[in-house]
Amino acid sequence: MHSKNMERESQSFFAVVLAALGAVLVVSLVALYMSAPHAQDKPVMVQDSLYAEDRLGNSMRLDSTPCLNGMVLAHAVRLGIPDGYLKAMQAGLLFYEGKNYDACWVVGPDGVVYVVDESGDMSGIPMQVFQRRNGA
Repeated sequence: MHSKNMERESQSFFAVVLAALGAVLVVSLVALYMSAPHAQDKPVMVQDSLYAEDRLGNSMRLDSTPCLNGMVLAHAVRLGIPDGYLKAMQAGLLFYEGKNYDACWVVGPDGVVYVVDESGDMSGIPMQVFQRRNGA
């Protein structure tokens, strides 16, 4: 008798946990949908190359050409970047710790440049740190 009560309690506990996980999944999917660009909420586009460099010599160049690097775009899909932003991604070049990485980038509605590089890393960089530079 005692084991049947424990079994029922265990099943009830797991049912509550599964319901909570389902609710979290629904909320997450709604948040992802709401963050995806819609007709009035499109990714910001940059017309020419922009450049940013940190004090360690690492740099990021944002080009105004479409991102065509399939490997980087596959990483962006894996990282959960919404489809509207994937289509708006532009090419770029990341120089980090002495090595060049092909990259793709897009500016979100929050003014942050989201960069995905060929190694599969994603970074968010404030748009304000980028500047136009001759020969960038």
